Amino acid sequence: MRHRMFKGIVKITIGLTIVLQIGACSPAGKANLLDGCYFLGVEPILEIQGTEGKILLSGDIARFRLIPRGSSDHIWMTTSPGFVIDGGSQKFVRSVESPWSPSPLITVEDESPSTSRILVRENNEIVRLVHQDSCPTK
Repeated sequence: MRHRMFKGIVKITIGLTIVLQIGACSPAGKANLLDGCYFLGVEPILEIQGTEGKILLSGDIARFRLIPRGSSDHIWMTTSPGFVIDGGSQKFVRSVESPWSPSPLITVEDESPSTSRILVRENNEIVRLVHQDSCPTK
C-alpha cells in the first residue's frame, strides 16, 4: 500500500516539475513587464522590448535603452538618451541630457506592478503614456 502511494507521489512530482519547466521556457516567461506600445492619446509614441526602446515619432533619436535605478518603495528607470516630446498636432522628439530632469521617467511599483507608469515631458507638461500590448502595424 505504501509503495503505491509513494509511486503516485513521485508521478505527481515529476509531472509538476515538467509543467513548471515548460512554463519557464515559454516566450511568455521571458516577457518584460514593460514590453509593448505606449500611446499619448491615440498616437503611438514608443515601443519597449526588454531593455531596448524605439521612438515612433520623428526627431533627434530613434532608439533608447532603459537604465534601471531604485529606491526603497519602488523601482524606477530612465532612458539613455533622455528625450522630450514637442509640437502640437505634429509631434516630434528631441533629445535631452539633463541629469536634473530625467525624461522619460518609468516607475514600477513593488506592491502593484500593473500600475507601472511611463511619464514623459510634452511641451513642458508631464504626461502619462498609456500601455497596449502591441503597436499598430503600418
